[in-house]
Amino acid sequence: MSSIWNDSDRNQQEVEPFSPADWRTGGRLTKRLSQRELEVVHYAIQGLTGEKIAKEMLISYETVKDHKAHAIRKLEARNYLHAVAMILQER
Repeated sequence: MSSIWNDSDRNQQEVEPFSPADWRTGGRLTKRLSQRELEVVHYAIQGLTGEKIAKEMLISYETVKDHKAHAIRKLEARNYLHAVAMILQER
């Protein structure tokens, strides 16, 4: 398991690694998203910020924002929080 420092740098937060197989068994909403979009959602559900997601996935923060925007559009959500809530309801 990899670790990400929390904002205060006092403790380490354990992050569950992303497993595409765990997500592909989901419902119709998860099937609309790419693997990288699902990975961003996975880390967001664990409470990681966009910056921490970027570090975990080894991509830029701008790319994380792009993945979030694509998920919102594909799920026809009002915003990213709504998109994540829709995915959680389906699981």
